[in-house]
Amino acid sequence: PAAPDTFLAVLVEVFSYWTVQTNTLVALACAIPLLAPRSAAGRFFERPIVRMALAIYIATTGLIYLVLLSGLWNPAGFQRVVDITLHYVTPILYPLSWLLLEEHGRLQWRDAPKLLIYPLIYVTYTLLRGALIGTYPYPFVDVNELGLPQVLINSAALAVVFLLAGLVLVAVDRWLGRRKIAARTSGAS
Repeated sequence: PAAPDTFLAVLVEVFSYWTVQTNTLVALACAIPLLAPRSAAGRFFERPIVRMALAIYIATTGLIYLVLLSGLWNPAGFQRVVDITLHYVTPILYPLSWLLLEEHGRLQWRDAPKLLIYPLIYVTYTLLRGALIGTYPYPFVDVNELGLPQVLINSAALAVVFLLAGLVLVAVDRWLGRRKIAARTSGAS
């Protein structure tokens, strides 16, 4: 396939990668509540389910890259700096900040399945776009190479991983929230 030849085509190409989307969302989630806390976007990015979902999305960015994709290319120079930042630094720091800096105890078990919405939209977009242009951003969603049934199996497996991670983080959130309440009550007596 030919390389994108317009700015818009390049932009669409770049933002078709889960890595770019999740890193962008993390940047927005960090910046908008500080810059415009009362805006709709500021309130959205402050929601506990959004913060937890982004922790999972960006962590999977790092894990999938580490396990499946890192051997597919060898960036150098500035590309290496970007590679390390997008695939290692942010995927470690944001979930760590969620764990250490968030106010915990606000998530419910029913929140975990909600985090599947964005990945479902992403895979639907990826498959439709790939069917139109004939290329896919990642080998595990490449219908041309794997066939649609295998890509759907891969996508379902990732959905299970997202859901399990969501359940684990809800459990961690609830545990940390209870711990904070217990510390407050024992400190008050």
